[in-house]
Amino acid sequence: MLFTKTFLCNLDWDSVTRAFYRMYPSKYYPHVKEVHVIDHELVPEKRQLRVRRIARVKYDLPSIVHYIVGPSIEYFVLEDSVVDLGARCLSHRTFGLTMKDSYTYNETATIRATPNGQSEYSSSTDFGILAFGFLNSTLEAVSPPNRVLFISHLQVARRVVSDFSKTEAHHKALMQAAARLGD
Repeated sequence: MLFTKTFLCNLDWDSVTRAFYRMYPSKYYPHVKEVHVIDHELVPEKRQLRVRRIARVKYDLPSIVHYIVGPSIEYFVLEDSVVDLGARCLSHRTFGLTMKDSYTYNETATIRATPNGQSEYSSSTDFGILAFGFLNSTLEAVSPPNRVLFISHLQVARRVVSDFSKTEAHHKALMQAAARLGD
């Protein structure tokens, strides 16, 4: 796992579950352009609702990323979620559909009701770069297993530049792009 997190939310499970299905698109997630439900199923004997959604996503990537992999592109992610009313638990898995030759993205999360009326949220995210091996090895180098990281784009960019620059001109161009990340 690249990132893991767990925290308590001071809202009841019903409110958090309703908010989960309404959070995209919104001003808080400008990278999510649109979301569509493509399948849903009620399973009465298990007291479950299963939903499959697809989202169109576009990030405004830092200039160092544009320099390495080209301009931002739109891509699609698929989300499978299950609301279990009996267990008062919502779980979902999100994974990337576009650019599978270049990178993989998987996120899993669970929202559970707690006895004191709060909601516990736990998630894990895994991201792997396949087409640019040097970037993937850099991510692995700065990402110890089972540890939450708070590392800025600037730190990663500078490490990539220092470790993988082939020529002085290339090094200078990458360092200038990395410096603009701090702006």
